[in-house]
Amino acid sequence: MGLPVTIGTMSAIPPAVRYRVLDAMGRIAAREEVASAFAELIQVGTPWLGADPSLVEVGLWMTEGPRDVAIRQLGCAWLALFPTERSIERLAALSTEPSVRDAAIRALTDRQLRDKHPSTRWSGVA
Repeated sequence: MGLPVTIGTMSAIPPAVRYRVLDAMGRIAAREEVASAFAELIQVGTPWLGADPSLVEVGLWMTEGPRDVAIRQLGCAWLALFPTERSIERLAALSTEPSVRDAAIRALTDRQLRDKHPSTRWSGVA
């Protein structure tokens, strides 16, 4: 079984973080427990993950309706790393479970770029 989303080469991301992304994505493909892997990845990878815009696809996949609530909450945190119009629209549309809605609100209001990759910028549209 392949990965649920297509991601780029991640050449701008350090190898150790790239490995963690691939490990977490592999867990998804193998249908293993992924919440803890993604929570840890977001914690250690925040300064680097925004360097590869193709990784926004992971967050979009995580926040789709049929996912577990914990995965959808982590997807909101993931999308906060990519302040694009597409990710903002997805976060704004999440209003089903209160815990997911709250995670989306936190992601939408997190405009601090201090700990994120230097290439992360809020566009005028977003």
